[in-house]
Amino acid sequence: MKAKRGGQDKAKEHKFLEHWNVQPWPEQVDGDALLQDLAKHLIRYLVLPAKGDTAVALWILHTWVFDCFDITQRPRRAMRGN
Repeated sequence: MKAKRGGQDKAKEHKFLEHWNVQPWPEQVDGDALLQDLAKHLIRYLVLPAKGDTAVALWILHTWVFDCFDITQRPRRAMRGN
């Protein structure tokens, strides 16, 4: 397969996804403030149901810490109908 792709090496693969090479923030991050900022940006560009901005912001944060845990909670429809 490597020969068919033109012999791409690992360096080229990493350069393609270079924007995902994120370094930890140097100071402690206020999680609540980050969540609120994400929610504000979401409602600026998306039409969401009530509390949908919070649900999507939590999901975004979850994707960034996913590798930190052995198991992860399955999303529930807790926001629906409340």
